[in-house]
Amino acid sequence: MRFSRPLKISRQIPGTVDSYGNETLSTDETLSILGELQQTGSNENQSDRDTIVSDFVLFVPAATPLDRLDRVTIDDQVFEVIGEPETILSPWTGTASHREARLRKTLG
Repeated sequence: MRFSRPLKISRQIPGTVDSYGNETLSTDETLSILGELQQTGSNENQSDRDTIVSDFVLFVPAATPLDRLDRVTIDDQVFEVIGEPETILSPWTGTASHREARLRKTLG
């Protein structure tokens, strides 16, 4: 797989507790790598407020550290990782080929 798109992964870790007792997230480190992004769908909700939710799949090299709490920035757009990223194995060699993660971007 060819990775040609520059992106930044912001590693999120649990931070302090806010005034409501909820744990916040803080950025631990930012990693710059090359990957690939493909849109898989988009929905618009106009009932309460005009909101657009778009889903994507991200492809990165197999050794890339990526977690469900992380944020990914591509072309100055910030995406959140949805669920647990998966390491994809080559069916021919059984070795790690690449990693895939579902991403979401919400506008509005």
